[in-house]
Amino acid sequence: FISAIQLVRADGSLYNVPGATILKVQQTEPYTIGSVPAGNYQSVRFTVGLDSVTNLKTPAANDSTFNQPLMWFGPSAQPPGYVFVNFQGSIDTTVAANGSVLMPFNYRIGTNSRKRTVSMPVQNFTVTPNQVQYVHIVIDYTKLFTGIKLSVLSNLSVNSVADNSGVLAAEISNNIPLMFHY
Repeated sequence: FISAIQLVRADGSLYNVPGATILKVQQTEPYTIGSVPAGNYQSVRFTVGLDSVTNLKTPAANDSTFNQPLMWFGPSAQPPGYVFVNFQGSIDTTVAANGSVLMPFNYRIGTNSRKRTVSMPVQNFTVTPNQVQYVHIVIDYTKLFTGIKLSVLSNLSVNSVADNSGVLAAEISNNIPLMFHY
């Protein structure tokens, strides 16, 4: 989940984009965040995760953003909040890293303590009235593994609220801001 999207104006003041919460999925791009005031901007900030109030809300049945069972820790949305990052697959954990031995990994990062703010570096852009403006942000998912010893099998899984209170979940969530670049 990406939320609390802010545009940093050229003078350093912030424009909070109202109601913009995105459930980012790998196969979907671009995302529309709505209308913003025309002007000169220097950066974008956002949160990977949800604010504590939204994190405790049960979604309506027709809510396509939050009514996503893959983003819940249990069989229903609440409690104890949403999964903010659900990243899973297979990875080569050998020293050779030649793809000959793939091990499954599953990271379900959530809880209020695991949300992270991302402040993109300065890259000036202008929003012109009545025109669509794109800010192209790339996500490098391999950055989640930075500093994680993948040869240790216990480092390949964070699946529960209890797991999110551990050191591995803290390391992975601290890597979240590293994933984003222009």
